[in-house]
Formats: sequence, C-alpha cells, structure tokens
Amino acid sequence: MKDPQRNYVVAGGFVLAMLIALVVVLRIISGRTGATDEYFATFDNVTGVLTGTKVLFEGYDIGQVEEIAPADAGDGKRFKLRLSVKQGWPIPKDSEARIIAPGMLAAFTVDLKAGKDTELLKPGSPIGGTTGASLVEALSSMSYAINDLAEKDLRPLLQSISTKAPGILDNVNRLSEELLKASSSINEVLSTDNRAKVARMLQRLEATGDTAKQLAGELRVVLGKIDGMVTDNRGHIDQTMAALAYNLQVLANRIDGIVDNMDGMSRNLNEFTGQIRENPAVLLRGRARGGETADGR
Repeated sequence: MKDPQRNYVVAGGFVLAMLIALVVVLRIISGRTGATDEYFATFDNVTGVLTGTKVLFEGYDIGQVEEIAPADAGDGKRFKLRLSVKQGWPIPKDSEARIIAPGMLAAFTVDLKAGKDTELLKPGSPIGGTTGASLVEALSSMSYAINDLAEKDLRPLLQSISTKAPGILDNVNRLSEELLKASSSINEVLSTDNRAKVARMLQRLEATGDTAKQLAGELRVVLGKIDGMVTDNRGHIDQTMAALAYNLQVLANRIDGIVDNMDGMSRNLNEFTGQIRENPAVLLRGRARGGETADGR
C-alpha cells in the first residue's frame, strides 16, 4: 500500500474513533448509558422542564425526561411527560412525581417521592404528578403579594395618615397641655402641707391599728374568762336546769286541776255579773236563801 493511502486510512480511522468516543461521552452525559423503562406523568404546568431534564428518586438521579407533549383533559389543558428511568428501578405504586427547583440558581427537576405501597409500578404506567414548591415562584408570589399590600393597604393608609396628621398633632398638643395641668394639680395635692397631713393621718391609722390589736387581745382574755366561768359553774347550771325541769313536770301534772278551777271560777263570776246586771241592789242587800232578797220579798 502506498503511503498516501495508508495515511488516509489512519486519518479516517482516527476520525471514526473520535466520533464513536463523542457519541459514548454524549450518552454518558445525557444519562442514556443503559437500558431504561418508560413511565408517564401529567402536570398542569411544566414551567422550567425541558427534554433532558433530570428525573430524581428522592434526590437520586435515575433518568431524564424524554418527551413533553400536550394532553387534552376535561378540565383544561395539561401536559404529559415521558420519563425514561433505569431499567428495573423499583417505584412504589403510590409514588408521586413533583416538579421542583431546589434553589434559585438550580435547574428544575422531576423528583419522584417514594410511596409506602409494597406493590410496584409496571413500566409504561402513569405516575401521579403534582407541581412542587419552586423557590423562584414562591419569591415571585411574595413580590406580587407585597406589591398588592403596598398598593391596596399601605398607600391608602399613608394617605389617610397624611390627611389626618394635623388633627392628630392638635390632639397630641391638647393632650400634652392637659397632662401638664394634671401634673400641676398633682403637685399641689402633694404639697408640703398635704404631705405632712397625710403622714399624720398614716400615723393615726397606725395608732388605731395598734389599739385594735390591743382590744382584740383584751377580747380574747374576756372570752377566756367567760369560758372559764361557764366551765366552773357547769355543775350548778346542770342542777338549776334539773330543778327547772322538775318544776315544769309538776306544773304539767297539775295543770288540768288548775284549768278546772279556773273554769269554775269563770262560771261563778259570769253568774255573779248576771245577777248584778238584773238587780244591782244585790251588792248592797245581798240575797237570802231560796232566791229571796234581804227585805223578805
């Protein structure tokens, strides 16, 4: 073989080897170095997701997004993602796919949150999808909320304050003047003479308290003496109560006779008053036996 032909062959082989190496490197970089299984996930919003976006399983790289296509739904437009995952990777049936951005400068990823179901998804099955929290979206929503707060709440409040500020200052001035007057009145009340009077009043109250304490002590002594007297004379009191009970019993036994005598006396008195009413002279002359008067009538 001539030298020029040999050089062409060597150069062509080198270029072919470089092309093969480039393809291998690109497949390694893109994550397509082995057999994969396909899964599908549907989202309402796929902002930040592109073909080639990494697919993570609890943060571990297991594949990438192969295709993004619209998926018609009854409640509006949705988007279907075709995911290629390492062949044989176990994904529980109740796992969930989320689109997340770990940081402000981090790329969006499709993260699979592992479920607790013991049954695994089969290749080609759909995975439930939800849009996870994005730090950029959160900051954007916060900025919108701050703008709304400034426009709807803070600006009217500041305008209202600027409008009412003169009146508020006048009220503050009047309040300060009234406080000064009140402090002057308090100083007058707490003058030297009044403080002396208050001090004397407190001394008298203290003396009254001492007197009350002394009186309470004397009352305790008196109560102690009364208690001693009752204790010492308890025997005599018992005897007196026994005698009183005996007299009451005797009186109760004789009360019937006393009542009969009083009843008879009442009848006699009624009869006597009747005779006087019929003949008042009976008081002077009396009545003879048999119902005759003293002059024989």
